[in-house]
Amino acid sequence: MPLQLQSVSKSYDGRLVLRDLSICFPEGQLSLLTGPSGCGKTTLLRLLTGLEQPDTGYVRGRQRPLSVVFQEQRLSRTLSVRANLKLVRPRADEASLQQGLRRLGLPPACLDQPVTELSGGMQRRVVILRALLPDFRQLYLDEPFQGLDELARRQALDYISQKAAGKTVLWITHHPEELAGLKPAFTLRLPPAAAADQI
Repeated sequence: MPLQLQSVSKSYDGRLVLRDLSICFPEGQLSLLTGPSGCGKTTLLRLLTGLEQPDTGYVRGRQRPLSVVFQEQRLSRTLSVRANLKLVRPRADEASLQQGLRRLGLPPACLDQPVTELSGGMQRRVVILRALLPDFRQLYLDEPFQGLDELARRQALDYISQKAAGKTVLWITHHPEELAGLKPAFTLRLPPAAAADQI
């Protein structure tokens, strides 16, 4: 069953963020979600992944296991890179961890480093690798390339494209151009928050 929302509305403290939204995302393909800050993109992700429930309407087609790259790093700061990665795939072998790091332009030696010793861009790539390690069925990416330079973005894009082939992917970004070379099967642009009643 494809991932879909039917007549979904969501408010916070009386402020309407999403109103009567109905969408069907194509199964096994890439969808792009874009729009200005505050328009409800991250709220939509949280509804789709089950982290929040809609005020009205419903979400169908959520398939587990699913992987998410949030806007925040969400790494366990007291753990090493290896330990953070193994939180999502405890039986991951050394070769697969090292290969993933190399594909993202990170040295395998950083596996034993505490994540607090890494730069923001390096931490971001660890977050991306952590999301790509499990055998996910759906992948959600919320501004995945923030803090990455051009080379790191290209490396991450190549690796994501390989690992997510044939999977349902929702990519959220202010900058659609960062998907260079990828052709979303579906694109949704949310209006500014003030125009939520026009959705």
